[in-house]
Amino acid sequence: MEHVSFKKILDSEKQLDALLVKLGIPIAKHDRVHVAYNLITMLEEARKDDAKRKSFLETNNKSGEVTLSLSDIQVIYNLIPYLKDQDERIVKGKFKRILNGTLSSQETPQNSIARNTLFELSLFAYLKAACMSSELCDPNPDLLLRNCGRNYYIQCKRVYREKSG
Repeated sequence: MEHVSFKKILDSEKQLDALLVKLGIPIAKHDRVHVAYNLITMLEEARKDDAKRKSFLETNNKSGEVTLSLSDIQVIYNLIPYLKDQDERIVKGKFKRILNGTLSSQETPQNSIARNTLFELSLFAYLKAACMSSELCDPNPDLLLRNCGRNYYIQCKRVYREKSG
C-alpha cells in the first residue's frame, strides 16, 4: 500500500459518501466511520503545532480512538477503488456493518462486528492491490481468491484479545 497524506485520506470521505448514496445507505455524520473522519480532520488541524497536537491526543486518544480512526479510514481509502466490480448487495451489507460499533479499543463481542468486517475489507483491498483475483462474499466465506485455476475460500479471523479461550 502506498504512503499517503492526511489530505488524501480525508478526501476519501467524499468518495465514501458517494458510494453510500449509490448503495442507498443514509449518510449519518454520527456513525463510527464519519466520527473517525472528523477526529482525523481535527488531528490534521492540530498536527503541525506540537502543543495543539499533544493536547488533542491527550484529550481524544485515551482509549485509542484517534489511532483506530486513522487506521480505519486508511482502510477505506485503500478499499474504495476496488469495489467497482463487486456485488453491490454484498458491499452494502458490509458497509452497513462497518458504520456501527465503537471507535474505542474497548471492544466486546457485541460491538466488534464493525472492526471484524473492516478487517475482511482490508484483506480484500490488500489482495486486489497485489493484482490477485478476489471477490467479496457474504456471509461465509468472507472472500474468494482465484489463483492458478483454483478457488480459495477465505474466512477472515481477527485477533480479538491476547488471551482467547
